[in-house]
Amino acid sequence: VTWQPCGTGLPGGLRQSAIDRGAPHRMLAGTADAVYHSLDGGGQWSPAKGVAGQTLGFHFDQTTPKAHRTCFTATDRQIFCSKDGGISWNAIGRGLAELPIVAFAGASKDGKCRLYVWLDAPGDPGATVGRGAVFRSDDRGATWQTVAPMPVRAGFEQGFHALLATDIAPDTVYAIKPCYSADDTVWRSDNAGETWRSV
Repeated sequence: VTWQPCGTGLPGGLRQSAIDRGAPHRMLAGTADAVYHSLDGGGQWSPAKGVAGQTLGFHFDQTTPKAHRTCFTATDRQIFCSKDGGISWNAIGRGLAELPIVAFAGASKDGKCRLYVWLDAPGDPGATVGRGAVFRSDDRGATWQTVAPMPVRAGFEQGFHALLATDIAPDTVYAIKPCYSADDTVWRSDNAGETWRSV
């Protein structure tokens, strides 16, 4: 209803933000080229170490201890993991092709952690579809497997893409595509990306 500015140390150009639902004092924020972390509910922010690129999303692995929370993020360049609540990060993603990353999501519950990433591989300019694909990791980013091609009509490869997932049901994931038709825009999977249907 009402809002007021809060926090110091966070620059402009915010692209993503996230709150650890199991430890709400821990927050992450991403800009076009950096990640920031807060351990006091957004009062003070500090730059994180080891992340490069425009942030596409965050996930706090709820199956890991609150005191040493594992976090994940993706930028347009790489997937990253933090074992210290977002203070420092290391690149992961072995098994992913060297393609642009356009969307990222994660979900975790009851010992299960699912990470989803959408890689973009545009087709020829005259082609009717691109060759983008969604990948999934079941081992916290150590290995990845293709779960679905996600064709997009030519001319829309640089448009808005999104992956959405929830800790309530880690096997449910939505993909939002840049498309001409509303019938082809939002797709849903309830089996961790193995099969999809338009919604």
